[in-house]
Amino acid sequence: MKKTAITLVIIALLTSIPMFGATSKVSVGGFYTFETIDSISAGGTVLTTDAKGNSLGAYVKGTSFFSPSSPIGVTYMARFGKLTSLKVSGTSMDVSDEPIGWDVSLGVAFQQPINMDAFFEGAIGVMIANDSETDDSTSPSTSVTTSLYSFTLLAELNYALNQTTFLNVGIQAILPLSGTMKASIGGFSASQDYSVDGFTLSPYVGVSMAF
Repeated sequence: MKKTAITLVIIALLTSIPMFGATSKVSVGGFYTFETIDSISAGGTVLTTDAKGNSLGAYVKGTSFFSPSSPIGVTYMARFGKLTSLKVSGTSMDVSDEPIGWDVSLGVAFQQPINMDAFFEGAIGVMIANDSETDDSTSPSTSVTTSLYSFTLLAELNYALNQTTFLNVGIQAILPLSGTMKASIGGFSASQDYSVDGFTLSPYVGVSMAF
């Protein structure tokens, strides 16, 4: 939890720094994910193998370049989504009660003009994802919160609709690193580090305003 709070504070500080002569854009849109998990391990025990899931959600994304002529800048993204399907070892799981999860990412971006109407944007960064679920069928109730840190790569094509409005089509690759899960039952709680072996591809489409 301390790592989560520190990460969010750093992101808030970095994204609020005014950049002299900055050229920025803010995007909103939707995304879809294709997630493949080969294994999830905690404390030397393999918890899950061969899992495949899909999610659907919305995002807000911003990019600030250091000057109108600079190809380098800072990018940040916040996403909110819900699991729409999940298979574990080929067996479909019920995801109707799955909560909405969120993640935030921060990275270094670069842009490359393609022609007068379009430019390419790429980015490399880190992501923290958070999910929380409570089971009220037990007495006392049980809640589980997970935080996962990942490495991200992003590729995006921007097409100008007018001087300040762009259509964005992109894809994000997410490579999980490690995380922490916390379980609480009544007044007792316990935390455990875990690792994930897998990857996620997440195409997205949106509209951005430049300023």
